[in-house]
Amino acid sequence: YQDSVEELRKIFNRLTLIMEGEAAIRFIDPVVFSICLPLWDTDGDGYISEAEAKVVRRLTQGAFNNQEGIISLDDLDKLAGYIYHAGNFNNIPNLITATTGLKIDLTSGLPETSNASYANCPKLERIKINAIITSISNGSFKNDVSLRTVIFGGNETMIGNEAFMGCTSLSHITLPVNLTELSYGSFRNCSALEEINLSNLSILGSACFSGCNSLNIDVNIPNAKGEISQVFSSSGIVSVSNLGKVTSITYFAFGSCPNLRYVVLPDTLTSIGNATFYGSSKLEYIICHAINPPTLDGSAFNGTSCIIYVPDVSVDAYKTTSNWSKIASRIKPISEKL
Repeated sequence: YQDSVEELRKIFNRLTLIMEGEAAIRFIDPVVFSICLPLWDTDGDGYISEAEAKVVRRLTQGAFNNQEGIISLDDLDKLAGYIYHAGNFNNIPNLITATTGLKIDLTSGLPETSNASYANCPKLERIKINAIITSISNGSFKNDVSLRTVIFGGNETMIGNEAFMGCTSLSHITLPVNLTELSYGSFRNCSALEEINLSNLSILGSACFSGCNSLNIDVNIPNAKGEISQVFSSSGIVSVSNLGKVTSITYFAFGSCPNLRYVVLPDTLTSIGNATFYGSSKLEYIICHAINPPTLDGSAFNGTSCIIYVPDVSVDAYKTTSNWSKIASRIKPISEKL
């Protein structure tokens, strides 16, 4: 506002400009303005002033749901904050762009994204997340089939269950450097997703990339730990070079991956569960660095013919251990590969 006045004074330098009244917030979307106006316009002048916009207000439940006229929620970023009800921003059929703004949870009083907060918005193409947000809650953008651009605030550490599940237009995404955890199905069935950097992650929830059949990457997760289950099943991954300090890989973790050629397993591995590599028929070899043979489910390698390289000192132990003994002819010393 003040900058605009100064520019006018430069142009009309022989006139005295007297500007009266309050600086008002300009809204792009008229429907959003009509919803916010009665809540923030405390002096009743028909505008939301900068001073009025600095006050946190409580949105009515379902205020934006199913509003066909809304195409942008970027205006919400101009408000200091608002208390919302869960699901207040889902099912908006013509929404194209959105900024989360500073949302205050009704119960906790803390800023965050709500469960399913922008879910089922079929035309949403771009979402910008407020920098104060540290977690993306369950189902936040689920089934937003047009979503192509996600601008993270940079302070997110966790993405919740099915947060981006079914975002079938999302082909590239850059995760925040502070992000360490993906939950169940975080990016499940993101069929267009081609690349993503996983190097900072430590926890990968079950099925978080299941069904990402365009995911043409080498899996390199040096900070990974704990168990991984069904994480990359039916995905397009081409190799697995680093699983950090993972201790267990189980149910279908790398199953039905048609492009998977090789996998390197860490020395921390203690168990390989059922159907872990089931149906990954192009798998050429596995290198397992574990000195002691991990417990092995009998179905782990069904549908594969890969060679399994193990530490030279452990070849006999692997060949005589339960279930490993059934595939003894495929077990070779690592020295033959490296």
